Amino acid sequence: MTVPEYFNDSEKEILELLDALPLEAGIPLNLRELLQQVGQSLSMKIARDLLSSTDEKKKSHGKKIAVLIDPERNVDLILPLLDESNPLLRWQTMYSVTRTRRFLEEDGIVVDRVIKTLLEDSSPMVRIEAADALGYCKITPRIVSALEYVRDHDFEIYDGNWAGSVAKESLKRIKERQNSS
Repeated sequence: MTVPEYFNDSEKEILELLDALPLEAGIPLNLRELLQQVGQSLSMKIARDLLSSTDEKKKSHGKKIAVLIDPERNVDLILPLLDESNPLLRWQTMYSVTRTRRFLEEDGIVVDRVIKTLLEDSSPMVRIEAADALGYCKITPRIVSALEYVRDHDFEIYDGNWAGSVAKESLKRIKERQNSS
């Protein structure tokens, strides 16, 4: 990653550390501490710059920084990553989005995007993550309908699982929650 000269030493160090990380890596403790030292506004500037890049690795690291700083407030900032071509980046984004209160409390925008991804994503890895997560959020007819559709129509296997079987388990969790309330 080429670091522009106008960046201060902290920004330069952060970007150099991020550049050395593979797409799959999380943010190590030393980098987390550095991001905290430079403050939230500078860290968010770095996240936004990385998210606006055309490089998938930079976008992934930008997502990780945005989630580290404030996952609830930054959901809208990372949702567009569900449209990226790299399935690993889409899976990471799905994982991050579905761990927020906005998703669990059924924020329409977030849940609609998760349902759309469940029904349309080309990667079974991403669809499996979406199917599993929908079994934990607030129960709505849209969610039940999407899970029922996937249960009956999605049989593409990934790592020994398929979204249809995961959707079946999510529907089971939903019914158990309905019966207990």
